[in-house]
Amino acid sequence: MKNKFCDLDLNTRELIRKSAIDLFAKFGVKGVSIRELAKASKCNLAAISYYFGGKEKLYQECLHVLDEKFLTQVRGILILPKDKVEFEQRLSEFCLELSKYVTENSSAVRLIVNEINSIPPGIDIRKSFFGPILNLLESYIDGCKKNKIVRDELNAFLMSRMLFSVIVSNALYGHIGQNLSASDFARNALAIFFRGPYE
Repeated sequence: MKNKFCDLDLNTRELIRKSAIDLFAKFGVKGVSIRELAKASKCNLAAISYYFGGKEKLYQECLHVLDEKFLTQVRGILILPKDKVEFEQRLSEFCLELSKYVTENSSAVRLIVNEINSIPPGIDIRKSFFGPILNLLESYIDGCKKNKIVRDELNAFLMSRMLFSVIVSNALYGHIGQNLSASDFARNALAIFFRGPYE
C-alpha cells in the first residue's frame, strides 16, 4: 500500500534505513544530504524527519543493525563443546555463518567499521554490531579454557578479536586477490589458528 511519504509499496521506514546504510557506508554521515537520502529511498524529505527525527538520528539507528535472529543463531552455535573436535567444528560453523552474514550485510558492516575507525581510542563499541558477537565468542573460548579443551594461558579476549577480525575482513575485502570460498577461507584460517604455521 502506498503512503503519503513514499512512492513504493514497501515499509517506508525500512526502505529509508536500507538506503541510508548504503549511502552512509560509501560517503559517511557528512557526505550525504537529506535530499540524497530521500532520492535514494524514493521518499519525500519529510519522511526522514517523520520516521527518524533527522539525519543524525537516522545515522545512529543505522549503526545498530545487528539482527536478533543472527545473534540467536550464534548463541546456538557457540554452545560449550565436549571435546577438541567439537570445539573446532563449532568455531568453523561460527566462522562460516559470520562470513555469510557479513557478506549479505556488507554495507551495514562497512558503515560500522568506518564509524569505529573514526572514533577516538578508549570509546567502548560493545553496543554496536560487533560487541554482542565478540562477547559470545570470548565467552565460548573462556568456557573451553575452564573445561580444559584449550590451553589455560590462551587469551580469550585476544583470540576472539583476532578470529573475528580475520573473518570480517575477508568477508568484506577477501575477493581482492584471492579466489577462496567463505567455507575454504574459514577452514584455512582456523587451521592456522589451531595448528600455527608449523608442520
